[in-house]
Amino acid sequence: MKKILIIIPIFCFGLWDVDTHSVNNWVLDITNYGPFGLFEGIWTPESIPFIGAGPLFGMISAHSDTCVTVGYGASSSEYGPGLRNQNHQSPIVRIFMHPYDWPPPLDTYPMAPQTPFTCEESWSCYNDFDTSLHIPGDGKPIGIEIYQTTFADTLVIIKDVIFIKYEIKNCTTYTIDNAIVTILWNQNMVEWNGFILHKWFYPTPNDSFLVEDLGYCYDDSSAIGVLFIKTPDDNGCSAYKTYDWAILPNNDFERYLVMAGYNYQTGVYDPYDSLGAAEMAFMSSGPFSLNVGETKELVIAIIAAPYINSDTLLLALAARNAKDFYSQLDITEKKNSQQNRIINTLKLSVMPNVTTNNIEIQWMVANKQHIRLVLYDIVGRKIAMITEGIMEAGTYSYKFATTHLNSGVYFLILEGEKETRTKKILIVR
Repeated sequence: MKKILIIIPIFCFGLWDVDTHSVNNWVLDITNYGPFGLFEGIWTPESIPFIGAGPLFGMISAHSDTCVTVGYGASSSEYGPGLRNQNHQSPIVRIFMHPYDWPPPLDTYPMAPQTPFTCEESWSCYNDFDTSLHIPGDGKPIGIEIYQTTFADTLVIIKDVIFIKYEIKNCTTYTIDNAIVTILWNQNMVEWNGFILHKWFYPTPNDSFLVEDLGYCYDDSSAIGVLFIKTPDDNGCSAYKTYDWAILPNNDFERYLVMAGYNYQTGVYDPYDSLGAAEMAFMSSGPFSLNVGETKELVIAIIAAPYINSDTLLLALAARNAKDFYSQLDITEKKNSQQNRIINTLKLSVMPNVTTNNIEIQWMVANKQHIRLVLYDIVGRKIAMITEGIMEAGTYSYKFATTHLNSGVYFLILEGEKETRTKKILIVR
Protein backbone atom coordinates (compact mmCIF):
# COMPACT_ATOMS: atom_id res chain seq x y z
CA MET A 1 0.00 0.00 0.00
CA LYS A 2 1.39 3.38 -0.98
CA LYS A 3 1.88 5.75 1.95
CA ILE A 4 0.77 9.34 1.34
CA LEU A 5 1.71 12.30 3.52
CA ILE A 6 -0.80 15.15 3.40
CA ILE A 7 -1.17 18.48 5.13
CA ILE A 8 -4.62 19.25 6.48
CA PRO A 9 -5.83 22.62 7.78
CA ILE A 10 -6.51 23.26 11.45
CA PHE A 11 -10.17 23.95 12.15
CA CYS A 12 -12.69 23.48 14.94
CA PHE A 13 -16.28 22.35 14.88
CA GLY A 14 -17.63 24.27 17.86
CA LEU A 15 -20.20 22.79 20.21
CA TRP A 16 -18.89 19.82 22.27
CA ASP A 17 -15.12 20.01 22.03
CA VAL A 18 -12.37 17.74 23.38
CA ASP A 19 -8.63 18.39 23.51
CA THR A 20 -5.68 16.72 25.20
CA HIS A 21 -2.97 18.01 27.51
CA SER A 22 0.21 16.00 27.05
CA VAL A 23 3.17 17.39 28.98
CA ASN A 24 5.86 15.50 30.85
CA ASN A 25 4.31 12.45 32.53
CA TRP A 26 0.63 13.26 32.01
CA VAL A 27 -1.80 12.70 29.15
CA LEU A 28 -5.23 14.08 30.05
CA ASP A 29 -8.19 15.06 27.90
CA ILE A 30 -10.41 18.01 28.79
CA THR A 31 -13.76 19.21 27.41
CA ASN A 32 -15.69 22.46 27.10
CA TYR A 33 -18.73 20.99 28.87
CA GLY A 34 -17.30 19.76 32.19
CA PRO A 35 -15.94 16.19 32.15
CA PHE A 36 -12.21 15.46 31.94
CA GLY A 37 -10.21 12.25 31.69
CA LEU A 38 -13.08 10.47 29.92
CA PHE A 39 -11.30 9.37 26.76
CA GLU A 40 -7.60 9.56 27.53
CA GLY A 41 -6.29 10.00 31.04
CA ILE A 42 -3.06 8.32 32.07
CA TRP A 43 0.07 8.95 34.10
CA THR A 44 2.70 7.41 31.86
CA PRO A 45 5.54 6.23 34.14
CA GLU A 46 3.31 3.56 35.71
CA SER A 47 0.46 3.65 33.16
CA ILE A 48 -2.03 4.32 35.95
CA PRO A 49 -5.36 5.53 34.48
CA PHE A 50 -7.46 8.54 35.34
CA ILE A 51 -10.80 7.47 33.92
CA GLY A 52 -13.23 10.31 34.40
CA ALA A 53 -14.19 13.28 36.57
CA GLY A 54 -16.02 16.58 36.42
CA PRO A 55 -17.46 19.48 38.44
CA LEU A 56 -20.84 19.49 40.21
CA PHE A 57 -22.45 22.67 41.53
CA GLY A 58 -25.30 22.61 44.04
CA MET A 59 -27.43 25.10 45.96
CA ILE A 60 -30.59 25.49 48.04
CA SER A 61 -32.72 28.39 46.85
CA ALA A 62 -34.71 30.85 48.97
CA HIS A 63 -37.77 28.74 48.12
CA SER A 64 -36.03 25.60 49.45
CA ASP A 65 -35.49 24.16 45.98
CA THR A 66 -32.45 21.88 45.94
CA CYS A 67 -30.61 21.97 42.62
CA VAL A 68 -27.40 20.32 41.46
CA THR A 69 -25.85 20.77 38.03
CA VAL A 70 -23.97 17.58 37.17
CA GLY A 71 -20.74 17.87 35.18
CA TYR A 72 -19.90 14.17 35.23
CA GLY A 73 -21.92 11.04 35.88
CA ALA A 74 -24.02 8.26 34.43
CA SER A 75 -26.17 10.78 32.53
CA SER A 76 -23.18 12.64 31.08
CA SER A 77 -23.08 16.41 31.68
CA GLU A 78 -25.81 18.99 32.31
CA TYR A 79 -23.51 21.81 31.19
CA GLY A 80 -23.62 23.19 27.66
CA PRO A 81 -20.55 24.63 25.91
CA GLY A 82 -20.00 28.36 25.60
CA LEU A 83 -21.62 31.33 27.29
CA ARG A 84 -25.35 31.56 27.92
CA ASN A 85 -27.25 32.90 24.90
CA GLN A 86 -24.25 32.07 22.69
CA ASN A 87 -24.73 30.19 19.43
CA HIS A 88 -23.24 26.84 20.41
CA GLN A 89 -22.80 25.86 16.76
CA SER A 90 -20.38 28.73 16.23
CA PRO A 91 -16.72 27.76 15.65
CA ILE A 92 -15.80 30.32 18.33
CA VAL A 93 -17.32 27.93 20.90
CA ARG A 94 -14.33 25.67 21.45
CA ILE A 95 -11.31 24.93 23.60
CA PHE A 96 -8.49 27.43 23.05
CA MET A 97 -5.10 25.78 23.46
CA HIS A 98 -1.76 27.55 23.80
CA PRO A 99 0.46 27.66 21.78
CA TYR A 100 -1.59 26.51 18.75
CA ASP A 101 -4.85 28.41 19.16
CA TRP A 102 -4.28 31.35 21.49
CA PRO A 103 -5.44 33.72 22.88
CA PRO A 104 -9.24 33.52 23.15
CA PRO A 105 -10.74 36.61 21.47
CA LEU A 106 -11.36 39.37 24.01
CA ASP A 107 -14.33 40.80 22.14
CA THR A 108 -16.20 37.52 22.65
CA TYR A 109 -14.63 36.38 25.92
CA PRO A 110 -13.55 39.43 27.97
CA MET A 111 -13.00 37.18 31.01
CA ALA A 112 -10.51 34.92 29.21
CA PRO A 113 -6.76 35.02 29.96
CA GLN A 114 -4.51 36.54 27.31
CA THR A 115 -1.02 35.85 28.65
CA PRO A 116 -0.42 32.15 29.36
CA PHE A 117 1.07 31.18 32.71
CA THR A 118 2.56 27.92 31.47
CA CYS A 119 3.85 26.36 28.25
CA GLU A 120 0.66 24.36 27.60
CA GLU A 121 -2.54 26.08 28.64
CA SER A 122 -6.17 25.79 27.60
CA TRP A 123 -9.28 27.85 28.22
CA SER A 124 -12.96 27.17 27.63
CA CYS A 125 -16.31 28.04 29.15
CA TYR A 126 -19.68 26.40 29.73
CA ASN A 127 -23.01 27.10 31.40
CA ASP A 128 -26.04 25.30 32.84
CA PHE A 129 -28.84 27.37 31.23
CA ASP A 130 -30.03 24.80 28.66
CA THR A 131 -32.98 22.98 30.26
CA SER A 132 -32.84 20.21 27.64
CA LEU A 133 -29.47 19.06 29.01
CA HIS A 134 -30.75 18.53 32.55
CA ILE A 135 -31.94 15.16 33.80
CA PRO A 136 -35.69 14.92 33.01
CA GLY A 137 -37.98 15.23 36.01
CA ASP A 138 -35.17 16.23 38.35
CA GLY A 139 -32.55 18.70 37.24
CA LYS A 140 -33.08 22.31 36.26
CA PRO A 141 -30.75 25.24 35.59
CA ILE A 142 -29.21 27.15 38.48
CA GLY A 143 -27.91 30.01 36.34
CA ILE A 144 -24.11 29.81 36.34
CA GLU A 145 -21.25 30.06 33.89
CA ILE A 146 -17.92 28.32 34.47
CA TYR A 147 -14.66 29.58 32.96
CA GLN A 148 -12.15 26.74 32.93
CA THR A 149 -8.38 27.11 32.61
CA THR A 150 -6.21 24.00 32.47
CA PHE A 151 -2.45 24.29 32.54
CA ALA A 152 0.72 22.23 32.74
CA ASP A 153 4.40 22.96 32.29
CA THR A 154 7.71 21.32 31.45
CA LEU A 155 9.27 22.41 34.74
CA VAL A 156 10.59 19.42 36.67
CA ILE A 157 8.90 20.54 39.90
CA ILE A 158 5.44 19.90 38.40
CA LYS A 159 6.21 17.06 35.97
CA ASP A 160 3.52 14.95 37.68
CA VAL A 161 0.87 17.69 37.92
CA ILE A 162 -1.94 19.18 35.81
CA PHE A 163 -3.90 22.15 37.19
CA ILE A 164 -7.54 23.07 36.53
CA LYS A 165 -9.01 26.40 37.63
CA TYR A 166 -12.80 26.82 37.71
CA GLU A 167 -14.16 30.37 37.86
CA ILE A 168 -17.85 30.08 38.77
CA LYS A 169 -20.03 33.10 38.00
CA ASN A 170 -23.55 33.81 39.23
CA CYS A 171 -25.49 34.90 36.13
CA THR A 172 -28.89 35.08 37.84
CA THR A 173 -30.70 38.09 39.30
CA TYR A 174 -30.49 36.82 42.88
CA THR A 175 -27.86 35.69 45.39
CA ILE A 176 -27.05 31.99 45.23
CA ASP A 177 -26.92 30.75 48.83
CA ASN A 178 -25.79 27.44 50.33
CA ALA A 179 -23.62 26.79 47.29
CA ILE A 180 -21.31 23.77 47.16
CA VAL A 181 -18.85 22.86 44.43
CA THR A 182 -17.73 19.24 44.04
CA ILE A 183 -15.29 17.26 41.95
CA LEU A 184 -16.82 13.84 41.26
CA TRP A 185 -14.27 11.33 40.02
CA ASN A 186 -14.26 7.69 39.06
CA GLN A 187 -11.77 5.53 40.98
CA ASN A 188 -13.06 2.23 39.63
CA MET A 189 -9.86 1.24 37.76
CA VAL A 190 -7.64 1.48 40.86
CA GLU A 191 -7.82 -0.86 43.84
CA TRP A 192 -7.83 1.36 46.94
CA ASN A 193 -8.34 4.97 47.98
CA GLY A 194 -7.59 7.35 50.81
CA PHE A 195 -7.92 10.95 51.96
CA ILE A 196 -5.55 13.35 53.73
CA LEU A 197 -7.46 16.09 55.54
CA HIS A 198 -4.55 17.46 57.59
CA LYS A 199 -1.21 15.67 57.95
CA TRP A 200 2.41 16.63 58.56
CA PHE A 201 5.20 14.88 56.63
CA TYR A 202 8.87 14.66 57.64
CA PRO A 203 10.99 13.60 54.63
CA THR A 204 14.23 14.49 56.47
CA PRO A 205 15.05 15.57 60.03
CA ASN A 206 15.35 19.17 58.81
CA ASP A 207 12.34 19.25 56.52
CA SER A 208 8.65 19.11 57.35
CA PHE A 209 5.52 20.21 55.53
CA LEU A 210 1.75 20.08 55.86
CA VAL A 211 -0.59 18.52 53.30
CA GLU A 212 -4.32 19.22 53.39
CA ASP A 213 -7.33 18.38 51.23
CA LEU A 214 -5.81 15.57 49.16
CA GLY A 215 -7.97 12.69 47.96
CA TYR A 216 -6.20 9.81 46.25
CA CYS A 217 -6.51 6.29 44.90
CA TYR A 218 -3.71 3.79 44.43
CA ASP A 219 -2.60 0.32 43.40
CA ASP A 220 0.52 -1.68 44.26
CA SER A 221 2.94 0.72 42.58
CA SER A 222 1.42 4.16 41.97
CA ALA A 223 -1.15 6.68 43.14
CA ILE A 224 -3.26 9.47 41.64
CA GLY A 225 -4.63 12.32 43.71
CA VAL A 226 -6.88 15.36 43.46
CA LEU A 227 -5.64 18.27 45.57
CA PHE A 228 -7.76 21.29 46.47
CA ILE A 229 -5.39 24.26 46.20
CA LYS A 230 -7.87 27.14 46.32
CA THR A 231 -11.52 26.97 47.36
CA PRO A 232 -14.41 29.48 47.56
CA ASP A 233 -14.24 31.47 50.81
CA ASP A 234 -11.26 29.29 51.85
CA ASN A 235 -13.60 26.50 52.93
CA GLY A 236 -11.09 23.81 52.02
CA CYS A 237 -12.40 20.30 51.43
CA SER A 238 -15.56 20.22 53.53
CA ALA A 239 -16.52 16.67 52.54
CA TYR A 240 -14.87 13.66 50.93
CA LYS A 241 -17.28 10.77 50.46
CA THR A 242 -16.90 7.63 48.36
CA TYR A 243 -19.66 5.41 47.05
CA ASP A 244 -20.19 2.14 45.24
CA TRP A 245 -21.70 2.56 41.75
CA ALA A 246 -24.76 0.60 42.89
CA ILE A 247 -25.68 3.09 45.63
CA LEU A 248 -24.84 6.43 44.00
CA PRO A 249 -27.36 9.20 44.75
CA ASN A 250 -30.06 9.30 42.07
CA ASN A 251 -31.53 12.81 42.25
CA ASP A 252 -30.56 16.38 43.05
CA PHE A 253 -31.71 16.20 46.67
CA GLU A 254 -29.61 13.10 47.35
CA ARG A 255 -26.62 14.52 45.47
CA TYR A 256 -26.72 17.73 47.47
CA LEU A 257 -26.84 15.79 50.75
CA VAL A 258 -23.70 13.90 49.74
CA MET A 259 -21.98 17.11 48.62
CA ALA A 260 -22.83 18.65 52.00
CA GLY A 261 -21.29 15.70 53.85
CA TYR A 262 -24.38 13.63 54.72
CA ASN A 263 -25.16 9.98 54.22
CA TYR A 264 -28.18 10.44 51.95
CA GLN A 265 -29.61 7.06 53.00
CA THR A 266 -29.61 7.70 56.76
CA GLY A 267 -29.41 11.49 56.98
CA VAL A 268 -26.38 11.23 59.29
CA TYR A 269 -23.69 13.90 58.90
CA ASP A 270 -20.37 12.11 58.32
CA PRO A 271 -18.30 14.15 55.85
CA TYR A 272 -15.37 11.77 55.42
CA ASP A 273 -16.87 8.29 55.24
CA SER A 274 -16.94 5.54 52.60
CA LEU A 275 -19.86 3.34 51.54
CA GLY A 276 -19.58 0.18 49.48
CA ALA A 277 -16.66 -0.44 47.14
CA ALA A 278 -15.56 3.23 47.06
CA GLU A 279 -15.70 3.45 43.27
CA MET A 280 -16.82 7.11 43.01
CA ALA A 281 -15.46 9.97 45.13
CA PHE A 282 -17.32 13.21 45.91
CA MET A 283 -14.76 15.87 46.91
CA SER A 284 -16.59 19.03 47.96
CA SER A 285 -16.11 22.59 49.21
CA GLY A 286 -18.81 24.75 50.76
CA PRO A 287 -21.18 26.16 51.68
CA PHE A 288 -20.68 29.65 50.29
CA SER A 289 -22.72 32.41 48.68
CA LEU A 290 -22.45 33.97 45.22
CA ASN A 291 -23.83 37.47 44.81
CA VAL A 292 -25.32 38.61 41.51
CA GLY A 293 -22.50 38.84 38.95
CA GLU A 294 -19.92 37.54 41.44
CA THR A 295 -17.26 34.97 40.51
CA LYS A 296 -15.46 32.59 42.88
CA GLU A 297 -12.68 30.10 42.17
CA LEU A 298 -11.92 26.46 42.76
CA VAL A 299 -8.39 25.41 41.81
CA ILE A 300 -7.42 21.74 41.80
CA ALA A 301 -4.26 19.85 40.96
CA ILE A 302 -4.32 16.34 39.52
CA ILE A 303 -1.13 14.70 40.72
CA ALA A 304 0.52 11.30 40.57
CA ALA A 305 3.50 9.57 42.14
CA PRO A 306 4.97 6.13 42.79
CA TYR A 307 3.36 4.39 45.76
CA ILE A 308 6.03 2.33 47.49
CA ASN A 309 5.52 0.17 50.58
CA SER A 310 2.13 1.78 51.30
CA ASP A 311 3.83 5.15 51.79
CA THR A 312 2.15 8.39 50.64
CA LEU A 313 5.30 10.52 51.04
CA LEU A 314 6.06 10.78 47.30
CA LEU A 315 2.46 11.75 46.57
CA ALA A 316 2.61 14.31 49.38
CA LEU A 317 5.83 15.78 47.96
CA ALA A 318 4.16 16.16 44.55
CA ALA A 319 1.23 17.87 46.29
CA ARG A 320 3.58 20.28 48.06
CA ASN A 321 5.30 21.11 44.77
CA ALA A 322 1.95 21.74 43.11
CA LYS A 323 0.81 24.10 45.84
CA ASP A 324 4.14 25.95 45.92
CA PHE A 325 4.16 26.35 42.16
CA TYR A 326 0.61 27.67 42.00
CA SER A 327 1.26 30.17 44.79
CA GLN A 328 4.11 31.64 42.75
CA LEU A 329 2.27 32.01 39.45
CA ASP A 330 2.50 35.62 38.36
CA ILE A 331 2.06 37.16 34.92
CA THR A 332 5.03 39.51 35.31
CA GLU A 333 7.29 36.67 36.38
CA LYS A 334 6.00 34.65 33.47
CA LYS A 335 6.94 37.35 30.95
CA ASN A 336 10.43 37.65 32.41
CA SER A 337 11.07 33.91 32.34
CA GLN A 338 9.26 33.01 29.11
CA GLN A 339 12.46 32.93 27.09
CA ASN A 340 13.91 30.31 29.45
CA ARG A 341 10.97 27.94 29.16
CA ILE A 342 10.77 25.01 26.79
CA ILE A 343 7.82 25.79 24.54
CA ASN A 344 5.47 22.93 23.77
CA THR A 345 5.76 22.72 19.97
CA LEU A 346 4.53 19.20 19.18
CA LYS A 347 1.31 17.22 19.49
CA LEU A 348 0.74 13.61 18.43
CA SER A 349 -2.39 11.48 18.17
CA VAL A 350 -3.24 8.03 16.81
CA MET A 351 -6.67 6.71 15.83
CA PRO A 352 -7.43 4.03 16.81
CA ASN A 353 -4.73 3.08 19.31
CA VAL A 354 -6.05 -0.51 19.39
CA THR A 355 -6.20 -1.88 15.84
CA THR A 356 -6.19 -4.96 13.65
CA ASN A 357 -5.07 -3.38 10.38
CA ASN A 358 -4.68 0.40 9.83
CA ILE A 359 -4.07 3.50 11.93
CA GLU A 360 -4.24 7.20 11.15
CA ILE A 361 -1.47 9.30 12.66
CA GLN A 362 -1.87 13.04 13.14
CA TRP A 363 0.69 15.46 14.48
CA MET A 364 0.98 19.21 14.83
CA VAL A 365 4.14 21.30 14.59
CA ALA A 366 3.98 24.80 16.09
CA ASN A 367 7.06 26.12 14.27
CA LYS A 368 9.42 25.08 11.50
CA GLN A 369 11.81 22.37 12.71
CA HIS A 370 13.41 18.99 11.98
CA ILE A 371 11.00 16.11 12.68
CA ARG A 372 11.40 12.32 12.94
CA LEU A 373 8.41 9.98 13.29
CA VAL A 374 9.42 6.39 14.09
CA LEU A 375 7.58 3.22 15.11
CA TYR A 376 9.30 0.91 17.62
CA ASP A 377 8.33 -2.44 19.09
CA ILE A 378 8.12 -3.09 22.82
CA VAL A 379 11.83 -3.98 23.13
CA GLY A 380 12.97 -0.83 21.32
CA ARG A 381 13.65 -2.18 17.82
CA LYS A 382 12.93 0.28 15.02
CA ILE A 383 10.07 -1.10 12.93
CA ALA A 384 9.44 1.78 10.53
CA MET A 385 10.78 5.26 9.81
CA ILE A 386 7.51 6.94 8.88
CA THR A 387 8.88 10.37 8.04
CA GLU A 388 11.92 12.55 8.64
CA GLY A 389 12.85 16.04 7.54
CA ILE A 390 12.25 19.77 7.98
CA MET A 391 8.55 20.55 8.43
CA GLU A 392 6.75 23.85 8.36
CA ALA A 393 4.27 24.76 11.10
CA GLY A 394 0.99 22.96 10.52
CA THR A 395 -1.03 19.81 11.03
CA TYR A 396 -0.06 16.59 9.24
CA SER A 397 -1.83 13.28 8.68
CA TYR A 398 -0.51 9.87 7.66
CA LYS A 399 -2.26 6.52 7.15
CA PHE A 400 -0.16 3.53 8.15
CA ALA A 401 -0.98 -0.13 7.46
CA THR A 402 -0.21 -2.52 10.33
CA THR A 403 -1.29 -5.75 8.60
CA HIS A 404 2.33 -6.94 8.31
CA LEU A 405 3.02 -6.54 12.04
CA ASN A 406 2.61 -9.16 14.74
CA SER A 407 0.23 -8.76 17.66
CA GLY A 408 1.62 -6.77 20.55
CA VAL A 409 2.48 -3.35 21.92
CA TYR A 410 4.28 -0.76 19.78
CA PHE A 411 5.40 2.81 20.43
CA LEU A 412 5.10 5.69 17.98
CA ILE A 413 7.67 8.39 18.78
CA LEU A 414 7.61 11.91 17.34
CA GLU A 415 10.95 13.68 17.82
CA GLY A 416 11.41 17.41 17.36
CA GLU A 417 14.42 19.62 17.95
CA LYS A 418 13.59 20.16 21.65
CA GLU A 419 10.74 17.78 22.47
CA THR A 420 9.50 14.22 22.06
CA ARG A 421 5.96 12.85 22.04
CA THR A 422 5.06 9.16 22.43
CA LYS A 423 1.88 7.16 21.77
CA LYS A 424 1.31 3.50 22.59
CA ILE A 425 -0.38 1.27 19.99
CA LEU A 426 -1.83 -2.19 20.59
CA ILE A 427 -2.14 -4.49 17.56
CA VAL A 428 -4.59 -7.37 17.95
CA ARG A 429 -4.87 -10.34 15.62
